[in-house]
Amino acid sequence: MLQKRKKHKLSTGQQKMKDVSEAFQQNLLRDIKLDSPFREHQMTIEQLVDIYPLSRINHIQPTKSVGLNDDEAEIKLSSATEKNVIYPKNRKGGKFQAFLHQFKNTFRILLLIATFLCFLIFALDQSRTKELAMGIILAVVLIVMCFISYYEELNTFKQISTFQSMIAIDCTVIRCGRKIIIPSSDLIIGDLVWIQNGDRIPADMRLIYCDDLQVETSWLSGENA
Repeated sequence: MLQKRKKHKLSTGQQKMKDVSEAFQQNLLRDIKLDSPFREHQMTIEQLVDIYPLSRINHIQPTKSVGLNDDEAEIKLSSATEKNVIYPKNRKGGKFQAFLHQFKNTFRILLLIATFLCFLIFALDQSRTKELAMGIILAVVLIVMCFISYYEELNTFKQISTFQSMIAIDCTVIRCGRKIIIPSSDLIIGDLVWIQNGDRIPADMRLIYCDDLQVETSWLSGENA
């Protein structure tokens, strides 16, 4: 005979926290959920076993999962699409080359052509001062636009580089049923990562088993622990 479970009545404070959490999930995270290509966090362990058969996940006892073997990991590592951690690379040629790269845009190329035509018309007929003024204005607008986009790209690269410096250099993975330490840059999709006290999380991951896990995120969010 099935026994009826007792319903625990939430206090007013707990109910408010639950309402706020549900509103946050439904509204603020809605766009993130729609844009994100990852759905592993919504799947069951059994579904993960079907999707990642090479990971050899033991859905009954996850701690006894075997993981990828060395040959499979080497093949996946050679494929750029299978890499789990991507580090930003600066453009070759230095800052000047990066600035010139800002001109490689359809609209800016059209502006450059229009500027050239204005100066060409004035060179052929120096009485056409309006074309000269228009050419100068277009040139100034073009240079300002490129400087702004160059500054934004440089600032973004610095922020990404700072964030990447916080990522763990090494991590522990389970391959062939044993724990080994590898560079975080060698992590691949399907790897089983072993996290223990004091470790940094090396990449986006889906938990399949945890025991009294606590994660410190104040360094990332800026909030006090």
